[in-house]
Order: sequence, then structure tokens, then C-alpha cells
Amino acid sequence: MKSLLSSLACALMLALPVTSFAATDAKAVRAKCVAEAGDLKGAAKKDSVRDCVKANRALAGSRAPTEKQLAQRAKMKSCSADFKASGREKSERKAFIGQCLKQA
Repeated sequence: MKSLLSSLACALMLALPVTSFAATDAKAVRAKCVAEAGDLKGAAKKDSVRDCVKANRALAGSRAPTEKQLAQRAKMKSCSADFKASGREKSERKAFIGQCLKQA
């Protein structure tokens, strides 16, 4: 009987999408942070909740960015700074950034 129940429980866990657990955890962390913010209002409450969620990111199911993502962000930041320094029109930004990222 125990083996039947355990195999049934395993089958149910495999059938559930993994993302539902992460979403539930993220919602629970956010709700906890909102409760901790208490009587704060406006921007102060928003900042408090944001900081709390960031501090509990592991519990919220978020992952840290990979090295590849960090490298891409650094390239994008560099290309964006180059574009601003070039003094070109905003309509040329997309083409400039694309070309810059290909060269980097």
C-alpha cells in the first residue's frame, strides 16, 4: 500500500509543471515583503518591497545571471555609451548598437 501511494505521489509530482512551484514561491516572498512593509506608503513602500524581494531572490525562484548574460550586458553598456558619445540621431541607434555588438 505504501509503495502504491508513493508511486502515485511521484506520478503527480512529475505531471505538475515546475514553474508553478517557482511562481508560488515568488508570490509568497512578495506577499511576505509587502506585509513587512506595513504602514509605509508610496515610493517608500515600493522601495522597501523591491529591496526585500531582491534580498530573498533565492527563495523567489529567480536565478542569478550567467557569465554569458553578464558579458552581453557589459557589451551593450559599452555600445550604448559609444552611441551617446557619437552624437548620432536616435533613429540610428538600433543599427549602430547591432553593428557594435557584432564587432565586439
